[in-house]
Amino acid sequence: MQKISLWNLSNEKIKIRINNEIRKKFFLEARKNFNNSQEISNYLEIPLSRFYRFKSGRSTIPLIFIKKIINKFPQEVKVYFQRKIELNLDEIKFGYNPKAKPIKKPKFPIKFSVKLARISAHIVGDGGMRRSDRDMTVYYANKNKRLIIQFKNDIFDVFGKIDLKEYKYKGTKILILPSIVGLILTKFIDEQQNEKKHLPEIIFNSDKKIQTAFLRAMYDDEGSVSITSNCILFKMTSKSVVEGCKELLKNFSINPGEIKFNDNNSGKRIYYFYLSGKPDLEKFQKYVNFEHSEKLRQLTKLLASYKKVGFKWGETRQQIFSQIQTNDGITVKELSKKLRIPKSAIRVHTRKMKNKGLIKAIKPQYEEIFFK
Repeated sequence: MQKISLWNLSNEKIKIRINNEIRKKFFLEARKNFNNSQEISNYLEIPLSRFYRFKSGRSTIPLIFIKKIINKFPQEVKVYFQRKIELNLDEIKFGYNPKAKPIKKPKFPIKFSVKLARISAHIVGDGGMRRSDRDMTVYYANKNKRLIIQFKNDIFDVFGKIDLKEYKYKGTKILILPSIVGLILTKFIDEQQNEKKHLPEIIFNSDKKIQTAFLRAMYDDEGSVSITSNCILFKMTSKSVVEGCKELLKNFSINPGEIKFNDNNSGKRIYYFYLSGKPDLEKFQKYVNFEHSEKLRQLTKLLASYKKVGFKWGETRQQIFSQIQTNDGITVKELSKKLRIPKSAIRVHTRKMKNKGLIKAIKPQYEEIFFK
């Protein structure tokens, strides 16, 4: 769904507060379709005193009650009030908790946009969203100040005025969003938590501008740049997300490496792939890139130092190995010159080959010399 209206929401725990003028007009119109207030309260199956609290604006009104009343209106009047109420909400909230945080002046209808794509990616990446019996838990966590500020601004621009809960844990800023934001987000991207994380179908069906925004935010959270290895790494515990991001990159004629996995110290399986080779790295910089300032700087530095080298991940070591096999006694400097690879990268790869027993080396006063 590319656009969510107030009337697309159906949960019984959603409550709204309508602008005074529109609320009064709405209940005057309701009175025309019922004999009296008691009849309306009987229709809603609530005490008359509760109905009066809704009518006077002293209490927020369950959205399902508004829907029940409005369905009694003639079609033209129904459409009129649906539009007026949607555009004149003072607040909307969700959940059993009476202290549930609302969205104030919500911006319905909410369209899937570049900003919402970024929000979605951060929820899929370093955030999460899960439903419980009583409400929704929605959060985003990151150490990077720039990403936190962008996320907050996007939330305010897309949804309206929101009171975010913020705290820090071991240097990481954590933002907790109101349950109603999560409920609306699920209409676009479903639940996103642990094994349920996935790339939303709406991303694949969106234009490249939205796909770019989504990929950039994903790489801001889950990507890293290695200058010594001439590559960008993308990794997550969710195989589905890793597979989805790899497929999405292909829409920009970027060719990622194969997906691999390993288990971390906690026993969690990590799925990952590399992006390497100068042509693909340049396309990544052109079509995706980073918002994360340090990763942006590292990618710029990587491409500046890459010169004319175009090896993909895994090919660099193979090229070094081949040169050593055919040039007994070759030095770091000579390998760097032949392959046009930084000496620092040569040393990283040859050290790993030495540890595996693939090559031998001697180290004179100034420089290492390699033998097959």
